[in-house]
This record gives sequence, structure tokens and C-alpha cells, in this order.
Amino acid sequence: MRQFAKLIAIPKQLTISILGLFLVFTQPVFAGVDKGIDVRKVQTMLTELCFKPGPVDGAWGKRTERAAAEFFDKHFDGYDGQFTASEFAKLNQFNTGNLRDLSFGVKTLKRCKVEKPKKSYKRGGASLKNNKVTIYKGWSIPSYVKPDPNLATLRHYFKKEFHLTRDPQIGKYRVKPKGNHESFKTGLEANKFLNKQMSETGLLSYLYYENGKIIYDAKSPKDRLGDLYDDKTLWLSNSVGKSIVSYVTGHAICEGYIAGINAKLDDWPLIKNTLYHDQYLVDLLNMNAGDNKYIDDNTGMIGTGRWMNTHNIKTFAERELKASKAISKRSRKHHYNGLVTNLIMNYVVHKSDYDFQGLMNRVFQDKVKIQHNVTFQKNLFARTDEGNIISSKPVSDRSGNAQYSFNATRFDYLRIGKAMLDDWQNNTCVGQYLKELSKNKIPQKRFMERSKGYRFSSKSYAGQFHMDYVGLEGRNIFVMDGYGGQLLMVDFDKSRILAISAVHDYYDWLNLALNLMKNGRLGY
Repeated sequence: MRQFAKLIAIPKQLTISILGLFLVFTQPVFAGVDKGIDVRKVQTMLTELCFKPGPVDGAWGKRTERAAAEFFDKHFDGYDGQFTASEFAKLNQFNTGNLRDLSFGVKTLKRCKVEKPKKSYKRGGASLKNNKVTIYKGWSIPSYVKPDPNLATLRHYFKKEFHLTRDPQIGKYRVKPKGNHESFKTGLEANKFLNKQMSETGLLSYLYYENGKIIYDAKSPKDRLGDLYDDKTLWLSNSVGKSIVSYVTGHAICEGYIAGINAKLDDWPLIKNTLYHDQYLVDLLNMNAGDNKYIDDNTGMIGTGRWMNTHNIKTFAERELKASKAISKRSRKHHYNGLVTNLIMNYVVHKSDYDFQGLMNRVFQDKVKIQHNVTFQKNLFARTDEGNIISSKPVSDRSGNAQYSFNATRFDYLRIGKAMLDDWQNNTCVGQYLKELSKNKIPQKRFMERSKGYRFSSKSYAGQFHMDYVGLEGRNIFVMDGYGGQLLMVDFDKSRILAISAVHDYYDWLNLALNLMKNGRLGY
């Protein structure tokens, strides 16, 4: 061999050049990803969409490249071999858009589970060694899922929800503070049980107010979720947002836009050929509109499955609700669903002569006196039946695009409860509206589940508020309860308010909420 090498006498410089060319042409030709792309995020989204990029390890390899190519070949116009910011935006939009409800809806495409191994490290005293993120079907962590989600999973879903507050494709009615907020007085009491719950569950914030002072004020520790969440963090609630829509409706009545809760919806052309036309507002507020045949709160519009929060009222009126008929009054029962709340909200938008922003400013700036922004969501663009955003088709406010998903900071949620308490106790016009809702409450099915802390034990529904929980029957307590454990409870008789924000609902609802409102203090 040595003799052969001497015979051909390859120059040293040529040898180096050949070796260099060999190394160039044997480098992976699949490493086509721009600098700055979050490869872990790309791998996670591809896996959720049931493509197979391999392990979620942040390394752009052949399997990730192949999965990206398969995705763009299937859903777009092919793939040129370079994953840029444009490809990332398309993948992210598709992954989000294919969920009917950007808040807590039902999936439309097949979704796959991905487990992402975390490196062994510590966040303060909370070890994340061997923690894996569990990705569930749908948008959020399922209610009361077992086993309880671990810390890595809670952090993942927190970031996923928080991202929506900054998504430019999600429209918002935003109210900015005027600088007139008032700080709460405090008479803080320590509680070991509360501290334990904050350090072991999905709780983000716990605020309890009684007779003019905050008694309990707790946040998730820094080594858990507290490094992600603070007093300025806007946090989403959907069903608490339903109740806040009702509170805004009370202001619309008191400002003369609507005659009262017994006004008929006979002056809104958008719903003229639907079951909701000519109905009393109070029946919609009580979710007693006889719409059982057309809407299901878990699966969306019956027949098409379209989700109520990703399409506007106009499209429902022209399709699923066209020529619809309500169930007779005698046969009706409380039928909980988000569509009717969106319909109420858009009716208020219509009756305010499409100056809903002005109405919101008066409610949240002048009455509530917020410290930070608050927002309701609205759809900016039309969508396909599968939930994909059609960015070339913007929708207007007149199409009924407002929806009840609501964001506020922890103290501003408490301020909203305090404004309701003041209205009730001072018998303002809005306070009289709240009392009228209480007088017109209707029965709702209650669930006596001790394993869930009797969280669903309310037996009455009063204009988007739950009432008469087990042990609290007959008391003037309005409860706003949302997916994931969001909670706002207002006891008008004893001047108590409880505001809870959470990533997930696996906290002790019985003792942190129900028993607290019974007794005025936490046990343990």
C-alpha cells in the first residue's frame, strides 16, 4: 500500500483539498433550519400533529427534516428544504388553528401525545429530574385528569395559554387602565394548609377578601410557577368571562341601551330567522332558551361540530340555526352552553351602536378602576369548518365576532368582584340588576361529587352566575367558575370575595373554596 502511495505521489495540498471536499459532501444535507428557530417547539408541534420528528431534543436531524417535509407536502404547497421563520409561523398557526376553540375547545384533527424528557436540574427546591411533559388531546389539560399533571406539564401548559394573550391573530377588546386604581387594605393571616396547596398544585393565585381587607394573599412559589406568573400577568378565564359578560350587560341596561332583563330580542336582524329571535333576554341569561337541539357545550354545534368561539354569530345564523325552533317553554330546562353567552355579548355590542369599547371603558376604567389591562376576545378572521384561520377574509363587529374569553390580572379579578359587591350593597342600578337576576334564578342539575369538592353542587343558575351550593343554599352568593379551576365568588351578605387563578383544577376546592365561604377562614 505504501508503495502504491509512493507510485501515485499525491501532493499534500491535493490530499487536503480532497479530504475537505469529502467532509463537505458527507455533512448532513438535511440540516436546513435557520438560526433562531426553536427546534424543540417545532418537534413538539409536529408530534402533536402526528408526524414523527423523533425525540424532542432540540436537534435538527434527518427525522425532523422528513417530518417537516411531510407536513408541508400534505397541508401546504410543498417544502423547499429550508425551515425558516415563515415555515415556523405556518406550522404554529396550523397547530393552533386546527383547534375549534383557541381557549378550551375540542380538537378537529387527530392529535398525538408526546413526552419530552427534561434534563436533570432544579428550580430552587423543586427538582425536575426525570420530569416529562405530557401532551394531552385538545388545547388544555383535561379537567380532573389522572394522574395529576406534574410540574413540567403545568409549566408547559402555562406557557401555551400565556402565548394566546400575545397572538396577533386573536382579536381583542382591550381596556387600558386610567391610573385611578385603588390599593386594597390588608390584614394578612398565615395559613400552612394554603402554603402547602400553593406549593403542590396548579394554583397560581389565591386572594381572599373580607370586610374591607385582604385576609389571604398567596402566589405559586418561584421554584414552581411563580417565576412565570406575577401581579402583572394577564390570565385567561372562559366561564368566569361568561359571568363578566352578564355584569357588562347590566351596565348596558342601566345606560339605557337595553330596556331590562325582560326585553325581547326582536330588534337584531342578525338572528331574525333563528330560535333566539323574539326571546326574552332573561331566558338567554339563564341559558333557558330551548336550544338543546342545536348546541352542545362539549362538542359544539350539533350537526357540524363547529365550535362556538371560533366562528361568528352570522355564520351560525345562516347555517346551523337557520329556521331553528326553540323547545316549548313548558319543556325547557337549563342548558349550559357558550354560544348563548356569545349571543348576549354581541347583542350588547349591537345595542351599544357598536361602541362596545366605550361601554367597556366605563365599566372597567371608571367603575372597577383596573390597575392593568383587561381584555375580551373577538375573531378577526373567518375560519374553515375545521377551525383554520382564513387571513384573507376579515370579519367585522357587525357579524357578531365578540366572545366571552376574558383576561385580567389577579388583583383586577378581585377588583371586579369588589365592584359587584359595592353595586349590590349600595343598591345601585347595576346592583338592582344583580338582585333581579337572583330573583329570577332557575334550577340547574347539581352534581354531589365529594371527590371534586362539591364544585358542581350548585342547584340554581341566575343570569350567568351559579348559586345555592351545598351548604350555602339560600345565601346571596354569586359564583363564577371557569375551566381549569378559575374562580370568583362574591358573598354579598358577609362581604366576602374569593379570587383564584390556576393552571389546573386539582386543588382542594372543598376546603379552599366551599368551606372558606361557609366559615370565613381556612382550616388546618
